[in-house]
Amino acid sequence: MVRSHSGLVRRLGKPVYPQGCREFKSRPHRMTDTEEIKAKIDIVDFIGQYITLKKAGSNFKAPCPFHQERTPSFMVSRDKQIFKCFGCSVGGDVIEFLMKQENLEFREALQLLADKVGIQLEKSKPKQVYEEEKNTKNRLLAINALASQLYHKILLDHPNAGYARDYLSERKLTNQIIKQFMIGYAPRKDVLTPLLKERGFTAEEIRAAGSPEMFHHRIIFPIFDQIGNVAGFSCRALDPKDEPKYLNTRDTALYNKSRILYGLHQAKQSIKQAAQVVVVEGQMDVVTSHQAGVTTAVASSGTALTEDHLRILARLTPTIVFAFDADEAGLKAATGALELALAQDLTVRLVEFPKGVKDTGELVAKDPKAWPQLVKTTRPFVEWLIDRFAAGTPATIEAKKAVGKTILPFIAKVTDPIERAAYVRLFSERLRISERSVQEAMTTTALRSEEPAMPKISTKASLEATVYGLLILYPKFQKDYEALHLALAKWYNRQRKEIELMVEEQYRSFNEAAVGEELRQLVARLRERKREKIKVDFAQRIARAQAAGNRAEINELLRELQSTIR
Repeated sequence: MVRSHSGLVRRLGKPVYPQGCREFKSRPHRMTDTEEIKAKIDIVDFIGQYITLKKAGSNFKAPCPFHQERTPSFMVSRDKQIFKCFGCSVGGDVIEFLMKQENLEFREALQLLADKVGIQLEKSKPKQVYEEEKNTKNRLLAINALASQLYHKILLDHPNAGYARDYLSERKLTNQIIKQFMIGYAPRKDVLTPLLKERGFTAEEIRAAGSPEMFHHRIIFPIFDQIGNVAGFSCRALDPKDEPKYLNTRDTALYNKSRILYGLHQAKQSIKQAAQVVVVEGQMDVVTSHQAGVTTAVASSGTALTEDHLRILARLTPTIVFAFDADEAGLKAATGALELALAQDLTVRLVEFPKGVKDTGELVAKDPKAWPQLVKTTRPFVEWLIDRFAAGTPATIEAKKAVGKTILPFIAKVTDPIERAAYVRLFSERLRISERSVQEAMTTTALRSEEPAMPKISTKASLEATVYGLLILYPKFQKDYEALHLALAKWYNRQRKEIELMVEEQYRSFNEAAVGEELRQLVARLRERKREKIKVDFAQRIARAQAAGNRAEINELLRELQSTIR
């Protein structure tokens, strides 16, 4: 169920001070930020606001929120202030639970909890500035929450919203899905501003929130951030004469279209369970997809997919499926996103729409049951590109070169060596040239200036680069991750100084204990991501063996998979 900005406050709950907490103040040892935060939050109360916990002796239990199970194996201990799932082996303290539940980095989760219990993190802004910014943000969130509630109420109940309800009915949206996504209607008259001013909000604050009163005679799609706050809005015109067709909130302190994905708040649990995300074209495609059963669907709002979008998705899943329109514009958008996704080390697949169907909305309108089935039959995107552009085996040298210029840059950006080798082999077979020639082409053309296997370092370092940077800055931890450190040193040798400076800036306020905990979390994520990539690779190989009816190869692959995972 969609939660307003106040939902997070309710979930975080009231701080619980353990008995004897006054004694801590008299001790010479000063608590770290992490220790103080954990001392003020009871893990049972905190987790209990996400899932229903039942008493089990001295502990509490529930079905695990991180994997599907019938028999509850998720345990929470009030005495030890930890949680542990005996089904999937996930465990830790309240900070680790929030990180995994909301897909946050350690520092992000720490800051969120610090805000709740009123702790100012070390080396942060002056307390007065910090409090002012916090209060300002909360007021802007309250404006957007009130706007979304008002527009939603108007759509459901107001007589003047009949045209909007008819439009959504024609799109076959149910009341249940409308309520799930808090879809609303902004009437022709501005009804929001008087209400906001009545509640004490100023004109300046309304503008700072993104001016949610500016939408008129439009369907309102609230855009939620990852923790359920209404960050902005995307609004569809009901009058064909109104331009643009979709109008979005401008970038504000709450909303940045390059970092927020529509539908992610509703989809993230399904994405984690399915181990893949489906990226569709727009808001209506997201809503109709969820109604049809594809609850892993998300979309960008008013912009192409960005590195930040893909970095957020990479935290949830190793596999991304593109379901863009089956036209030239859709292909252009998909290939642009493919390049960024490969740089994020994501496995990229593509939905192939049936002949005569151009997009998700059209397919769902014709046959809602066909959409979930189609999502199950996706293809590797690079493989699809090879088949599309190298179909029929180009006869002339010029034609082969032209295809190479189109396809080889994508093959070169595939970071997994096994996957890249498979595409090189497929490309050489389609063009009837040697694999050696393909490899040479990738290193002797314009690609020479790049190193295909070298990840790009952006304003925020990749997971691997962050681990390497921390190991440089804190050599005492290198012995704990000796093999990993040596591997990363070879990988990032040329970018060592750049990474060191970037990571130092990001973690300058961490003490050694916090760095050790952060490294443990990051390395665990690296291992999990590697395991997921291995599983996806073997699944594809097993599927090919099944299609060929090769039972012996299937058995061998299953044995190899078990050995590799171990």
